[in-house]
Amino acid sequence: MHIEMLKSFLTVAECRSFTMTAQHLNFTQPSISNHIATLEKTYGVSLLVRDGKNIYLTEAGKAFIPFAQKILSNYEESISEMKKLVQRKTVLRIATSSQILNLYILGALKQLRSEYPELDIEVRRYYDLGILSTDAFTKKLYNLVLLHTDFQPLNTNKQVIGETRCVWVVSKNLYKEVGSDSIYDYPYLGYMDNTFTKMVWYDLISKKTDVKKLNRSMSFSDGESLIWAAWRSMGCAFVSYIKVKDLIERGELVELEPDKSNNFPIFAITNSDTVPTPELKRLIELLIETPDM
Repeated sequence: MHIEMLKSFLTVAECRSFTMTAQHLNFTQPSISNHIATLEKTYGVSLLVRDGKNIYLTEAGKAFIPFAQKILSNYEESISEMKKLVQRKTVLRIATSSQILNLYILGALKQLRSEYPELDIEVRRYYDLGILSTDAFTKKLYNLVLLHTDFQPLNTNKQVIGETRCVWVVSKNLYKEVGSDSIYDYPYLGYMDNTFTKMVWYDLISKKTDVKKLNRSMSFSDGESLIWAAWRSMGCAFVSYIKVKDLIERGELVELEPDKSNNFPIFAITNSDTVPTPELKRLIELLIETPDM
C-alpha cells in the first residue's frame, strides 16, 4: 500500500470531491479514482459511494479514517526521525586501559579527524578492568576498546593492532651511587596491588624477571608517579619506553638490562553487534599502521 493512496482517501473524505483532491495532491483525477479502488480491493469493502456529484462515506469508510490517519502519522513521524539521524553527528566512542594507549592513538585520531571532519570523537581512560568491562561489553557504551590485557568477553571480536615496549630505568644519580647494571640491586618501584595496570605489568615483568628477587620499596597507582619516583632516585621501575625516551636520551634516566625489556600487544576489541561504520574501520586501519611504541 502506497502512502499516496491513504492521502487520496483522507483528502476525498474531507473535501468530498475527486477534482479538488486531484488538484490539492497534484494528481490526475483518474489517479485518485485508482487509489480509492486499490484500497477498496485491498480491504474488500466499499469506502465511498458516489451519487451524482455527491460523495458519501460508507460505514467502512468512516471506520477506516482513524486507521488511515494513524498509518500516515506514523509514516510522517518515521520520516522526521530518520532526518534527525541524518543530521545528527556521528560519534565514535573509545575506551582505553592506560595513558600509553591514549598516546598511541593520538596520531591515528588526528588523521581520522582530517578525513572525517564532522566526526565527534570521545576517548575515556579506565583504571578498573571490571568497570571498563561492564561499560563496554554489558552496557555497550563504546564502539572500540583498546587493552594491553589479553582479555576477551563473550560475543566480542578481538585483534592485535600493535605492541608497546617496556624497559627498566633508574636515575643517573642512583645508577652512579649503586654502580650496578642489575635491577635486583635497586629498590623496586611498582604498582599498587589493587590497580588494573599492576596486573598487566606483573604479567609482563614475570616473563623475563624473577619477581621474587625484586627489592620492592614503593607502590603507585599511576605511571606518571612511577616515572617521577624513578627520576627522583627512589628506585628502578619498569615503564613504557615512549614515556621515558626523552629522559633516556638526555641522560637523566639510564636503561638497565636491555635483555629484560619486553613488548606486550595492544588489543582492539569490539562487540559482535557493533556496526562496522566506515569511521570505525578506518580508525582500526590507521592504528594497525601506527608504529609500535
